[in-house]
Amino acid sequence: MVRVLTRPPTPRDEFKPITGIIELEIKVAEDSYLFIGSGKKALSFDEKELERLKAVSNLDMIRSFALRLSYDFETFQKIGDNFSIVGSSVKGAVRTRLEFLFKSVNGEVPACFRVYHMERIPPRFLSIWGKVVEETRPPCNYQKEGKVCEICDIFGAPGLQSLVMFTNFISEGNEKKFERVTLITGEKIIGAKPGTTFNGRIIFRNLKDYQLGLVFLAMRIQERKPILMGKFKYRPVKDANGRILKFGRVYFSIMNIQLHIADETTKQLAEDTEEFVKTMVDKAKMKFEKYLRVEFDEVKRVNEIASET
Repeated sequence: MVRVLTRPPTPRDEFKPITGIIELEIKVAEDSYLFIGSGKKALSFDEKELERLKAVSNLDMIRSFALRLSYDFETFQKIGDNFSIVGSSVKGAVRTRLEFLFKSVNGEVPACFRVYHMERIPPRFLSIWGKVVEETRPPCNYQKEGKVCEICDIFGAPGLQSLVMFTNFISEGNEKKFERVTLITGEKIIGAKPGTTFNGRIIFRNLKDYQLGLVFLAMRIQERKPILMGKFKYRPVKDANGRILKFGRVYFSIMNIQLHIADETTKQLAEDTEEFVKTMVDKAKMKFEKYLRVEFDEVKRVNEIASET
């Protein structure tokens, strides 16, 4: 078992530097679709035929009708009339990636596994993420011990509020950017097409510079490279027409930064988004240099594995 390094958490009952709001855009990669399901599937049937059947008592006709029932397309997540990615889905993807970016050194690591847990590790999953997924890193028990790892301090744990809140990410007025896709397996979905954008915010408080850097590192903002999110992300899939489709590659971009509580140097730095992100990420790399797999690229690994099969 790996020893997870813990410490008392950042106070939650006060507001200190760095506190603010960052407006973000999530963009589906140009070679990828995105599907985050709503879990809602309607039955597809001929309503007129059903009305006719109500007036007769023919068992053969009823059986024939029942055999032709099928599920309609599962829709993408929606909030009101807009296709959306709920904040918990975004937070989960970012947090999970950050957990996997940390590796143990000499039997110690400053990050537990809270989101990730598998009894049996699929070979493909191991091939993509590497040996870190085999590490036994028990989740922090703040309620019992009063201490947490670096990731739980930022994203929260049972009994400990998160310092970072992800709003829902909305794709407003983009109905045409969503496509009905029937997969070769017979599964029917409504997915976001390449280039579809979603807009939302992260609201944070009491973060140290390196903690904000860890969040940026997990979203790959400085690298300008995609992370994986949603369903079907670990392997290409075929649709009913034989097209080979990639899913789940998304980019994060900062649209605006508002720092409400920060020292003057940090506020001035935030006027240059690129330099601000670089400085925060460098702080994180410096603090956790021996533990972070900063060059790790899971999207590249997925593509490499797909090309080998």
